[in-house]
Amino acid sequence: MARRVLMITSSSSGGGPKQLSTLTERLSSDFVINVACPNNSIYLNDIEASISGKLLFIKERKISFLDIYNIIKFIKQNSIELVHSHGKAAGLLARMAFFFTRIKLIHTYHGVHLSRYKVILKILYVTYERIFSMINTYNIFVSISEMKMAKDSNILLKDKSVVIPNGVLDQELKETKTNYINRLRQSLSIPTNITVAITSCRLEQIKNLFELIDIAQANSDIFFYVMGEGPLRSELNRYIRLQKLSNIILLGHITNVFDYLNASDIYISTSLREGHPLSVLEAMSVGLPVLATAVPGNLDTIIHGDSGFFYELGNIEQASYFLNKLSSNNKLRKQIGANAQCIQKLKFSVSAMTKAYGDLYKSVQ
Repeated sequence: MARRVLMITSSSSGGGPKQLSTLTERLSSDFVINVACPNNSIYLNDIEASISGKLLFIKERKISFLDIYNIIKFIKQNSIELVHSHGKAAGLLARMAFFFTRIKLIHTYHGVHLSRYKVILKILYVTYERIFSMINTYNIFVSISEMKMAKDSNILLKDKSVVIPNGVLDQELKETKTNYINRLRQSLSIPTNITVAITSCRLEQIKNLFELIDIAQANSDIFFYVMGEGPLRSELNRYIRLQKLSNIILLGHITNVFDYLNASDIYISTSLREGHPLSVLEAMSVGLPVLATAVPGNLDTIIHGDSGFFYELGNIEQASYFLNKLSSNNKLRKQIGANAQCIQKLKFSVSAMTKAYGDLYKSVQ
């Protein structure tokens, strides 16, 4: 009989729920996959279409005693054998449920949250993770640098850690790149002969998007798309207006992400840190060269000078140098983009990721 699994995410968007949605689709034929997630998840339709078990709604990015009770009840009523939590809040919900069910737990971190906390909160967070990581059957990290950060911070007391890099689907062009460029840029009234740099992320502090706006200000001959929604949207728009910029657009939530990637020339990530950035992997899958901050997660994804370039956080001049190096040299841009696509297919595929998780689910006794 297929093993019954409950996946939990408390986020409605971002890498964690996106990975959960992919795993649900790919593993539902081998496992009875149940999902607990917010009812406003942007991946809800995909989850509902592929799920082989049941769906439980929980609050978004909050810890609720009612949610804990409902998860415990769900585990018992549906004879769940394994819980796989994605992200910090989901991890706490799963760990609370453990004390009443003794369920086997797998937890994927999707980022080690240290730099956002001041001293007291950092001590509390590390203490919490040190204690509660012990009850996990496996602690999953999506990059080597993420696991190293956890170990260096003394978060992990027991060596039950596994690195499973994120993976994305290989992409093939459905039409020519010129067609994508003509169609989408015309809809946004952007010249087809201008270089376009694009990013895709939740509009939140960790993505460091005010720095992206500063980069746009320093590079008026390059156009910038920002795909995604989040709590900083109003502040970002105010900052754009304050700088009187016309070369950057916040596009909001985009469903046809790959159309916009294919209509762009360069992918840019200004993040303060990453787990293992799915958006960068998606850009690589369509052959875009990547310019990214030299931070954990990004460092595990591209190779400087081969599949993209790194710049130091806050160094607008360095970021501009590499942007212009790519923008001014079409041959270099295509070569680095092709290298990026090759690395994605070899190292960061959906099939490799789902096989690793499937094998892990089967190994838990």
